Amino acid sequence: MRSIPLLAATTVIIAGAWACGGDGGGVGPDVNPDANFTAGTCTANAPCTFTDASTDPQGNATITARKWDFGDGSVPLEGNVTNPSHTFAEVKSYNVTLTVTDAEGNTDVQTNAVAVGAPVSPPPTAAFTVPACTINVACLFSDQSTPRSGGSIASWNWNFGDNISTSTSIDQNPSHTYQTVGIYQVTLTVTDDQGVTGTTTQSVTVSAAAATDCTTTGTSVTCTLNIEQTSGAQVTLTSRSCQLRNNNVRVDQPQGQFVFFNACRGPQPGVYTIAADDIGTPAVFQAGTQLRIIFIQGVVDDPATDPPVGPPAARMSGSSATGWVINIDDGGNTGRAGEPDFDDLVLSVTLTPAS
Repeated sequence: MRSIPLLAATTVIIAGAWACGGDGGGVGPDVNPDANFTAGTCTANAPCTFTDASTDPQGNATITARKWDFGDGSVPLEGNVTNPSHTFAEVKSYNVTLTVTDAEGNTDVQTNAVAVGAPVSPPPTAAFTVPACTINVACLFSDQSTPRSGGSIASWNWNFGDNISTSTSIDQNPSHTYQTVGIYQVTLTVTDDQGVTGTTTQSVTVSAAAATDCTTTGTSVTCTLNIEQTSGAQVTLTSRSCQLRNNNVRVDQPQGQFVFFNACRGPQPGVYTIAADDIGTPAVFQAGTQLRIIFIQGVVDDPATDPPVGPPAARMSGSSATGWVINIDDGGNTGRAGEPDFDDLVLSVTLTPAS
């Protein structure tokens, strides 16, 4: 007799379970897409890239539309662009909204705050002029670096590439003396007032010392002057006593130019300032470079009757600090007593230090 109530209770429980499963109130699988995205580092007035990270339970390929609202009042970007770029005009935080829609019309929305910072100035630019260097002569390096916008360069660090313990300098325009001929990799690193650095490396050629006297080649004589301090140069025709016409004096740097044309026959020319260009801008020779004074032999008026002509020659004395005197014999009257007399042309070369 006790089994009857128990059966009734069981029946009630089963009926309750049927009622629960058949009323449609259960939670089914989620079919909506999930909108999501990330933003790169954004600065004002520069493209900012957004990366879509949205997903869909039916497969990400079923997302058919994406709408980007960048929160700055611009027209929203519609279509199905996954990774757009957008340029913000101001430094501030923007609420950027992405709305995604799948093929079944299900949608989702994600809004992220995106901070837009101030533009970052490029780092300082390290640069320097490459001098022509000679062993055992101080070689001057000239800084040509430029700071970043709104900043200033606070320090210069030079490595002269010759593995000498004293090869690093913090001077803006240092000098360095190489002891061996070769090509060296010179590195300049500049640091600005915010600790931002810029670096450059250039090849610098170090040559053997030039001869202290003058060398004759054919009908010309070349005298090489080592310049030890950044300077301008002037050549003065101190005296002349020669018969050949069209004796010329010229230099080949910084551009080829005649210093004295027809030096023995023309008007007394006086002082000539070596120029850097065709309009006469005074040239500036860097320390460690060389200046070549070239004498070009002229000709006799009448080869049949005038004395024979031999090779020209020259002697040079002095230094970069004191200036030089160049005594030239043009080769006229060769074989005569007292020849060569080295007084056909007498030149003086003086340097004017440049700031």
